[in-house]
Amino acid sequence: MNSTANPERTLAFIPDLMDWSKVSAIPGLARTKDLGSVDLQDVTTLVVDLDKAELAHLAEIVSGEQRNDLELIGFCSHVNTELKSAAEDLGFRVLARSRFFGDPAQFIC
Repeated sequence: MNSTANPERTLAFIPDLMDWSKVSAIPGLARTKDLGSVDLQDVTTLVVDLDKAELAHLAEIVSGEQRNDLELIGFCSHVNTELKSAAEDLGFRVLARSRFFGDPAQFIC
């Protein structure tokens, strides 16, 4: 690990540029456009737009050896209760999209 690297790093899969613009100024937040290339080695928190992610792929990521003490935060449409339940089963703290974007720093920092 690079000695200048942030010891606490949050990685976000938020592909929509309008949504990303609402969180991009949060310190320590990095963006990935592809969950398939995610390396969670130095990541402490993973934030995911669940409406845009494939649940099966998330299951692979969070069940792997990289998981350790990774905090998982997801957000989705409040009407998508099946997705919310499935993500919670994977260990995500799931928030309604409107609640998350109301004050994203509250949940990320």
